Amino acid sequence: MPFPGIFRRLFGNEGAGPLLRKEIIPPHADTHGSAGSDPITPESIGAMAANAKPGSASSADLAVKLKTPRAIDGVGFDGSAAITHYATCSTAAGTAAKVVSLAGFTLVTGAKVTVRFTVTNTAANPTLNVGGTGAKAIQYRNATITAGALAANRTYEFVYDGSSWELVGDLDSNTTYGAASTSKAGIVQLSSAVNSTSETQAATPKAAKTAYDKGIAAASAATAAKSAADTAQDTADAAKTAAAAAQTKANSAYTEATKAASTSAAGRVQLSDAVNSAVSTTAATSKAAKTAYDKGVAAATAASAAQSAATAAKSAAAAAQTKANSAYTLAEAASFPKGTRLLFHQAAAPTGWTKQTTVNDAALRVVSGTTGGGTGGSLAFSSLFAAGKAVTLSGSVGATTLTLAQLASHTHPISGFPSLGPGSNRLAMSIGGGAFDAGSSSPKVAAAGGSQSHTHTLAGSAKIALNVKYTDVIICAKA
Repeated sequence: MPFPGIFRRLFGNEGAGPLLRKEIIPPHADTHGSAGSDPITPESIGAMAANAKPGSASSADLAVKLKTPRAIDGVGFDGSAAITHYATCSTAAGTAAKVVSLAGFTLVTGAKVTVRFTVTNTAANPTLNVGGTGAKAIQYRNATITAGALAANRTYEFVYDGSSWELVGDLDSNTTYGAASTSKAGIVQLSSAVNSTSETQAATPKAAKTAYDKGIAAASAATAAKSAADTAQDTADAAKTAAAAAQTKANSAYTEATKAASTSAAGRVQLSDAVNSAVSTTAATSKAAKTAYDKGVAAATAASAAQSAATAAKSAAAAAQTKANSAYTLAEAASFPKGTRLLFHQAAAPTGWTKQTTVNDAALRVVSGTTGGGTGGSLAFSSLFAAGKAVTLSGSVGATTLTLAQLASHTHPISGFPSLGPGSNRLAMSIGGGAFDAGSSSPKVAAAGGSQSHTHTLAGSAKIALNVKYTDVIICAKA
């Protein structure tokens, strides 16, 4: 059997002798001589280890190290201490160059590192720099890893393939979720309704409590019915057990009573009419057998009656459960009185409601009197409120009489005055049918007109855009 490799490396003669290789443990000095005067043997190593104090130079000299240190998956190892391939990355989410620290790391093909990310990466084309060995691309299945794939508080293992860091194992890149449905998980809206048929909403504790309370009420009724059935069943079971015991005793008594006398038994057998005796030296009479038999038959009859009662109780419990279910259904339906009318912003009536079709293409009017529920008007909503609605105008503007202040300022020229004679200072003449006194201090033309009002005719048409924005609702009555 070959000598273990570690000893071949420690001892110079394949481990067969006590001499250690000098290149591993250098010459030493002890109390027996100068440096290198004594050979290093396993015994002397043991003595040195026993005499060395923790932390002393001798203790440090005894630390086991490899002659030639090696790299294990990229991390240097000389045998003096444990190594690790684990590191933490806290590089900002939007920074593509991810950096981790790992003492003694050498970047070689096949090197491995396990990294825990504290933040989710959001940068495209991320790289990884381990222990200052240079940024290398991060890939998953030989393709550049996508943003968001390296999630916060998750740990990943990477292997260097000579040019990039390859992520090992499967990758769950789903860090966001859409709306939940019956076929996939996701974000869900809560609802307190207990009569909804939606498959995209989740019930709130309030809805669960409402259903739970109604279920408890129904369950209480069912429990009471079941309790009665169980009591009847227990009575039937007890009667059946008693009947079976009586039948067993009757069978035993019948066997003993009909057993022939044995010629090997000493003495005579005494007969007994008792059916409750524990004596084993007497024989039951036919009367005892009949008594036991009659009791067995009576017990069997009682058991049958008890079984019938139990069956009836079970039926009653089922009927009670049915009533409880009906009560629950009625309680659900009683949330609105029958015939109640409501508006629904949807195309079809919900479950338990009937769509009303007597009112169509109409507007809603809020009233404070007693006409609620009634209808009026004759023009359809879509006909009146339409795009390019034509409006015809006809009639006249009301009569108006202009005042002097409303007239435009104007003058009337006067020409052809005759010359005045000597000694005259006044001239009276007629102009335009009105008297004019030239000698007056304020000459003027005489007034004309009747100060009557007048009107202006109004006629024509115009188009107005009345296609207002609207939303359709339906009227439904509670069934």
